Amino acid sequence: QQSELSSLTISPLQKDTLSYSKLLSIQKESLKQYLKAEDFFYKNDISSSLKTHKASYDSRNKYLGNKHIDTLTSSLSLADCYFKLGDYSSSLNHLLSSIDIIKSIYTDDNPLCASLYHKIGLVYDLLNQYELALQCYKLSISLKTKYFGKNNLTTANTYYNIAGVYESLNQYTSSLHFYFISLYIYLNINNNKESFDCSTVYSNIALVYDKLGQNEEAIKYYNRAIRIASIYQSLHPLIAICHNNLGLIYFKSLQYNTAIECFKKSISIFNELKALKIPVDVIVAMNNLAAVYFKDEQFDW
Repeated sequence: QQSELSSLTISPLQKDTLSYSKLLSIQKESLKQYLKAEDFFYKNDISSSLKTHKASYDSRNKYLGNKHIDTLTSSLSLADCYFKLGDYSSSLNHLLSSIDIIKSIYTDDNPLCASLYHKIGLVYDLLNQYELALQCYKLSISLKTKYFGKNNLTTANTYYNIAGVYESLNQYTSSLHFYFISLYIYLNINNNKESFDCSTVYSNIALVYDKLGQNEEAIKYYNRAIRIASIYQSLHPLIAICHNNLGLIYFKSLQYNTAIECFKKSISIFNELKALKIPVDVIVAMNNLAAVYFKDEQFDW
């Protein structure tokens, strides 16, 4: 969620239409609404945050205009609220208008655009508009590389998302290429120490190899993901998912006993997470285990 970007300011044009004291009063009130909305957001009361941010945005847009930094701040916050509520189209509208405001205030290649293009790319990605997502992610990469360098966490995150888009498009060679770029950056940032981010990349690389039918590579990277993730958290949904996916590979390879072991590990972790009130779906792994028992004719389980 964006923080407030400016102090109280009055545009010269507005001084001609309203008294300075009246405008100052309006701007103070919109700032109070903004801060109240931010408080709602951080308390996860997104509906109240949205309603209050709307009031602040409408006031700023009316009296300060749609090319003002305070209007930009409210527009970004509305985009975040809509995103949280799953209203991606409304979120996209505010992100696009925010880009226009930044370009009118600053320049087309302002550093603020780098993170915004990433967000816009993510929304297009979620709306399955993959070509537009790629365009925005690549614009983000260009600006991030220019201002922050290639070995930057946010740059790695955008490369990771690009890999995901290519995976959704079934362009697996390109997907692997960008997953490995993101992995290289994560490792570089941490002096070749494998962070939890690396375990996430490993699991996705494994999944792509799995889709390509390269079982040995998939198994290698799933195991690597499990090993790294376990260093940071012994209980994590990623670990359970990797065990489940390993089970599927062994099942397809007719290695039923190994598949059963993997599914049991997955179910065990899911159940422990569920006991900690972490939302997980254990049903898939249980169904997979049942399918193996049925295929292997072990009906007495």
